[in-house]
Amino acid sequence: MHHHSFPLRGFYSMALSIMLILIFLTAGSAGTNDATSSGCATGFTNPFGCKFAFGSYQSNLLNQLDFVGTWVGDEPNGGLNSWSSSGTNNSCGDCNLVKSVAGQSEKFVVFYAYFIGFQACKKGGYCDCNTQSAPNLCTNGAKWIRDNRAQLIRAYGEYARVVHQNSPNKPVIWWLEGDFIQYSYDDQISPLSYAELGALARDIACAIKNNEPGAIVGMNHSPWINDEQMKGFWGAMPPEIDIVWLQGPGDNNVLNNSWAKTGCYDSLSKYANRRKMMAETSYGTPDRWTTTTVDNINARIAQGVIAVHFNTTPSSSNISTIASYRPQLKSTCTGVASARRHNGESAARRIVRYGNAIKFTNAGGTLCIISMTGQQVMQRATAETGSMDISALPVGVYFIKTGSTMAKFMRQP
Repeated sequence: MHHHSFPLRGFYSMALSIMLILIFLTAGSAGTNDATSSGCATGFTNPFGCKFAFGSYQSNLLNQLDFVGTWVGDEPNGGLNSWSSSGTNNSCGDCNLVKSVAGQSEKFVVFYAYFIGFQACKKGGYCDCNTQSAPNLCTNGAKWIRDNRAQLIRAYGEYARVVHQNSPNKPVIWWLEGDFIQYSYDDQISPLSYAELGALARDIACAIKNNEPGAIVGMNHSPWINDEQMKGFWGAMPPEIDIVWLQGPGDNNVLNNSWAKTGCYDSLSKYANRRKMMAETSYGTPDRWTTTTVDNINARIAQGVIAVHFNTTPSSSNISTIASYRPQLKSTCTGVASARRHNGESAARRIVRYGNAIKFTNAGGTLCIISMTGQQVMQRATAETGSMDISALPVGVYFIKTGSTMAKFMRQP
């Protein structure tokens, strides 16, 4: 398990339109090592169901918490046997953790995926800006990405493939590349445009999802950016990015280290296309989650926050507070969440999950329920309007398929 701290500024598509209380996702091709031009799964199904989740770096606290965080990407060659676009993974430092959590009900692993930061430092000598003077990640990071893009995508895809081997029925949540926006800054000798950042994010996300079906991919938000940067950056992020992760407080709407007038959860949610958010506490400061009120956390839930990760070890007092908060916290599945429309998708056909049934309107054709291992477990021919009873399904994550499009949902207890 690897911990890492960021520098102050160097840290952080056929006609089926899906609607779910838990958001469905549209899936593309899977089982390839790298990203594909046809795209990959989009949307989001909350792995925690409708409950607000708590996590930390301490796997021994999983009995009391919901997920464990760990840093990945610092293995030699990012886990590849050679730093090349055809390398294969021979090192997965946290696969043992993934495998152990795979057998624990309703527990998950969150990857702080920092392949760019780690490998640019190891291979190019361009380390975080708070650890060395220029040239560093803040000046040469974007150029290093241009020169090593194919290898990076390969490293991500291969790592995801091995992760899936260790946890085939439970997804890992990937938090991508802290302060990703820094590679667009003028300080870079060859800065990436927002469009280039979006394309890179899409290719990384697809490399992961095509090798680990069901994976959830989040992008970091740097709270210190201004309003124009926030709009440009998140406007370029592709639909393959499922969630936002960020440092954020529980007691206030204003984000940590925010310098923008709109540096708050509300504005971020707007610019990030209403993606759900997972927060983390700031390093070296009080967590501002177990020290606030249930009402404040419920306010954050209403703004789209679904979880918080503690960057310092939660004390026994923190754990007790979390236990006392849980029954008072609101559902994170508030209302009927409409899937984000992408690539001109038609809004004519609708599928909505209510409790133990999937209800559909203007659907037609055949609906199939497929397990995460690819087995068809249910099927029925649909009329234009009707419902499909899924109460016999064991609790877990499934795909629903019609025609050439699949969407993912979670069968809740």
